[in-house]
Formats: sequence, C-alpha cells, structure tokens
Amino acid sequence: ILLAESSSGWEISPDGKWAVWVSSRMDKEKNGRIANLVLTNLETKKETPLTRGSESNTGPKWSPGGGMIAFLSTRPLPKPNPDLARSQLWLISLAGGEPWPAAGFVRSPQAYEWIDEETIWACTSCRYCESACPVGITYVDKIVDMRRYKVLMEADFAPELQLSFRNMENNSNPWGIGAHMRGDWAKPLGVKTMAEDPNVEYLWYVGCAGSFDDRGKKVSEALAKILKAAGVSFAILGQEESCCGESMRKLGDEELFQKLAQSNIQLFNRRGVQKIITTSPHCLWTFVNEYPELGGNWEVVHYTTLLNQLRQEGRLTLGREHDKRVAFHDPCYLGRHSSIFEAPRELLAGVVQGEPVVLEREREASLC
Repeated sequence: ILLAESSSGWEISPDGKWAVWVSSRMDKEKNGRIANLVLTNLETKKETPLTRGSESNTGPKWSPGGGMIAFLSTRPLPKPNPDLARSQLWLISLAGGEPWPAAGFVRSPQAYEWIDEETIWACTSCRYCESACPVGITYVDKIVDMRRYKVLMEADFAPELQLSFRNMENNSNPWGIGAHMRGDWAKPLGVKTMAEDPNVEYLWYVGCAGSFDDRGKKVSEALAKILKAAGVSFAILGQEESCCGESMRKLGDEELFQKLAQSNIQLFNRRGVQKIITTSPHCLWTFVNEYPELGGNWEVVHYTTLLNQLRQEGRLTLGREHDKRVAFHDPCYLGRHSSIFEAPRELLAGVVQGEPVVLEREREASLC
C-alpha cells in the first residue's frame, strides 16, 4: 500500500484482478487532508494513482463490465465561499492493457447511464446504511445531489412528484389542500395564533400532516389539550404557516426549499419567535440543522422532549391507565438523526400498565 495515513473504500473489479481504493494523507503545503484514488493490480501488486490532490474522494465503484470506475470528488468552492464544498460525480475510463484514465475525467451526467433510476429515487434518507457502514462513507447527501441534478438540470422525475411540487408551490402542502384551512382543526379547541397573541413562550409549528391529515389532526388535538393542561404558553401560526420544505430538499427541488425556508425565517422573526415546538421529527431536523445556515436560529424542541420535561417538573401528571401492549418505533429523524431515544420511552412507561414491548430493531438500528 502506498504511504498513507488512512485507506478506505476498497472495491474489487468484477474479474477479480484489480482493486480500487482511497488513500488519504495530510498535505503540509495545502494545510489540509488530500485523498487520492489508487488502482492496485492484485497479481503484480503494482499501484497506480488515478487522481492527484483532491480534498476528498469517496465511494469508488466499478461498472458492471469493469471498464469504468465512478467516484465522488469533493473540493472547497473558490472565494467568496471557501468554507463550502462542492461534490461532483466523476467517471474514469480504463482503456487498453494497463489501466489508466485514458479518456480523462468525464462529468457526471454519463454516470446516470449505469446508476439506475430506481436506486436514485428509492432512498428514504433514513441513513441506516451510513450508520451500518464500517468505514463511515456517507451516501444520502450524494443521492440528494443526484436528485437535485435530475430535477433542476434535466427536469427528469416521476409525474407524481410534479403534482407534489405544484401543490407545495401553490398551497404549501403536498396534498394541495387550501392553505387557508391549515388552522381549522384548532378553532374548536380555542388555540390562539401568533397574530392573536404574540406574547407567548413557544410557537408550536404544527406541520403539514398535523394540520391536514385526518390521523395527524387527532394527534394535534390531543397535544393541544395536553399543552393547555400543563399550562404551557404557546400559539400556532394557523393559515400563516408554510411547509418547512424538508421533503422538497430531499426530493431535489432545492429552489422550492430555499423559497419556503426564507419565507418561514422572515415570518418567524417578524412574529418575534424565540422557541419552537415541533410535532414532526423532519421539521425538528431541518429547523435545527438546515435553517441556521440561512439565518434561522431559534431554540427548537420536539414535543416528546418537552412533555417529558413537563412530567419531570411535575407540571404534567400521567395515569397508568392503558392495559394494551405497546411498542415504540423510533422514527429515523427523531432517533438516528436527532439522537432522541429516551423521552418518548419514558413518556410511554408513564401511561401504560407493564413495560412497553422492546422491538428487535430499535434505537439506532430502527428501520424506516
């Protein structure tokens, strides 16, 4: 092996004669780490560097016929954004006897010829594959990048997505239900909006499912009653609320995500929001991890965490009245993404008789 501080991403060619891998080392001149793609002849042990001086090369994969190698190269963007990175998918063509990038580097569109459509769109972004990967390779962000290319550059996506995109654009929810009906579920309960009472401690961001889906609205109604019983000072946005945009970003429509995010940030700041309660783990994730880079900074808490805190403070009393067998399934974005495992379990233990059933796959191992 060539001198390297670390090596990763071994991939054997279909004929078993070659191995491609990533060699990483520190570069004093660049004051940072560089990674090179290296090709090894498993018979002669001869090694050939295929790339030089990339900041990061990950995930080398052979084409089914063995004639090409695909990999992701990440480099910082030039000024004025030196701290941001740009990932590009490259192909190396191996021609003739001695493997070498005979055709040089080829830009990413040709990669779609052998990365099939189903692979690009099947990912749910649960990141279980990343947590299970022994060498820590990240996949989801690359898949989202591919979707972004398909949606924004090629306008190549399923007709069902076109309907979702249009509904989100027109009514800020994927079902196309009138935006003016977003707060209708809360009116019989007397839940105030931020426009009616801006001097509250929490904005409860209900989300699309909690506002429009029939089952989701039952959850919202129950949570509203619990928050009131615990004396929590809160309000909702009602028809002013828009989708957080997380699903649009994951589906590749970055332009729509940016539009929704900027609109929400302006609205939240205009309403003087400091603390946010979320129902959806996806809303929690995007507010905490994606909105800050766009200027949105608030204290965000998932409702299970808040309710468990209220229980511990004695503001919420639970009765162990339910005798049904109950199991808790860790949502990917609550558990694996946000590392919230104990609060929902402690809440469940306080309302059911006996111990909740432990699933075979739980916590970090929970499946989408």
